[in-house]
Amino acid sequence: MTAHLNRLLSPLLVVALTPVVAGATTVVHLPLPKLTRLADVIVDARVKQTTCHRQGKMLFTHVTVKVSTWYKGTRSVQTQATLKLRVPGGKLGQDRLVVVGMPTFRVGERVLLFLRRQPRFYWPLGLQQGKFTISRDRRGRLAARRDFGGTSFLRLSGSPPGRLDYLQVVRQVRRYIPKRATP
Repeated sequence: MTAHLNRLLSPLLVVALTPVVAGATTVVHLPLPKLTRLADVIVDARVKQTTCHRQGKMLFTHVTVKVSTWYKGTRSVQTQATLKLRVPGGKLGQDRLVVVGMPTFRVGERVLLFLRRQPRFYWPLGLQQGKFTISRDRRGRLAARRDFGGTSFLRLSGSPPGRLDYLQVVRQVRRYIPKRATP
């Protein structure tokens, strides 16, 4: 598993550790229907804890989220009150690793997550595309926002919307989930 993860992260680390000013990580755009279909788990949750750990020369941030609403996931997974994520990058003492394109998490933040299952943790699908931050807009409505700073997209004219109406996103997610995916 570690070898597979290292192969997966190597291109990202080259960009993140290059001493030149590297402006972006390029990823394939995942429209909401595809993001929904490819996700193993979709949840509305609140970030409860973030901790950074070193594994060899890499830094990883472990994120614990408390699930408030399950939109997609197997019956056995949906019994869990919390989920554990692991994302490359983080700050440990004086060391800091920024992986351009990878979402970051703050304790207390409300999030809508599209996740892929790994053997011992979850991973945001499509890097920053798999995390929406939920907050109220100026009118008091719930908004779902994604931060695409440093990310560019392949096969996409223009950028995907960064800020959307939360309830509209949830309606679309429910519509795109195959009937067999939710027991």
